[in-house]
This record gives sequence, C-alpha cells and structure tokens, in this order.
Amino acid sequence: MNPNIFFITDDLYIPLSELGFKFSRSSGPGGQNVNKVNSKAQLIFSLFLNTTLPIGIIERLSVKYKSLISSDGELSIVSDLYRDQKRNKDECLNKLKEMILTVRFPPKKRIPTKPKFSAREDRIQTKKKAGFTKSLRKKVSY
Repeated sequence: MNPNIFFITDDLYIPLSELGFKFSRSSGPGGQNVNKVNSKAQLIFSLFLNTTLPIGIIERLSVKYKSLISSDGELSIVSDLYRDQKRNKDECLNKLKEMILTVRFPPKKRIPTKPKFSAREDRIQTKKKAGFTKSLRKKVSY
C-alpha cells in the first residue's frame, strides 16, 4: 500500500496530492479545547482536475452530490465529529469513499412493463364491487 494514495477499492484510487484539507475551530465536543484547537476538518477535492477516477463516476458524483460542489467544481466534505484533527480527517476520507462507492456503478435502466390481463380484470372487478356497494347506499324510492 502506497502511503501517498487513497484507495477506494483495488482498482479505484486517488493520489493524496489531489486532496486538500483545511482545518478550523470545531463546534463539536471538546470543552475548553474547542476554543483553542483547530480540530474541524474540511476535505476539498477538485472533481474536474482529477486524473484517476473514471469520467462516469465523476459525472454521477457531480449530479448526486451537487449541493456539496462549488461553482469551481470542488467537492467539499466537512467533519467535526471528533475532538482531534486526525480522526476528523479520516472521517472526511471515509465519507468521500462512501460517496464514490454509491455512484461507482451506473443505475440500471428501468424496462417499462405492462400490467397483466388478470391484474387489469381484478382491478375492474374491484371497482365494480365498490360501485355496487355504493349503489346500495342510495335512497330507496317506494
């Protein structure tokens, strides 16, 4: 395993040089430590400057997670779940990995089907029965 590469799967990886991190003060747990330590991690990944991920994955990422992508094409993932910077950085990487795995394969195309004849007949019979039941509720004329 190369320490300069972030592996998503055996065949999908991102060089760590293409991932940027920013750190700031967290609003999460930590007591007085919150006011002093930059433990909140923000991962910045430029989708369109990436050289290793297939174009299909990048397109599906940009569609599914468009609210996390800036106008410059940078995907931003934030974590302030933990009290220390390293765990928040690892959490950002895990989130990125999960996002890429969800869009790894293109969705299957839906093949439209027609309802079967028996299903249509059942529906019509149910409607007729409901109509008959309602007709029994009418006022009776003597």
